Amino acid sequence: MCSPLAWSVSNIITTNASSCPAKTNTTALVVGLPQDKGGATFDIQGTWTGTISFYMTANGGATWNAVNMMPVAATTAVTSATANGSWQRNVSGFTGLCMLSSATLTGSATVTITPSSAAAP
Repeated sequence: MCSPLAWSVSNIITTNASSCPAKTNTTALVVGLPQDKGGATFDIQGTWTGTISFYMTANGGATWNAVNMMPVAATTAVTSATANGSWQRNVSGFTGLCMLSSATLTGSATVTITPSSAAAP
């Protein structure tokens, strides 16, 4: 028996900005969040240096707030990343997710957001 494929969105980030844009571009990955999702995994891969920050919105993108994310296999939450890895977050009640290069970025980072019906830690 096959299970359904997970819904996910990816983008390549190559430069930085000061805030989450209205739509995905080279500074960020912006995802509208279906209301039936309780958790999400944020993944970063590539050859890059810089800082990628995590944001969520509860009002359709009018206001983006930095949020704590839990690194997979770690116990201390963070609001940004400076290396490849995966992070999880409960997203219940939020309408959008954003991964933004918030400091000078060199190289390119492939960022992916995968929402899940199950809530994350």
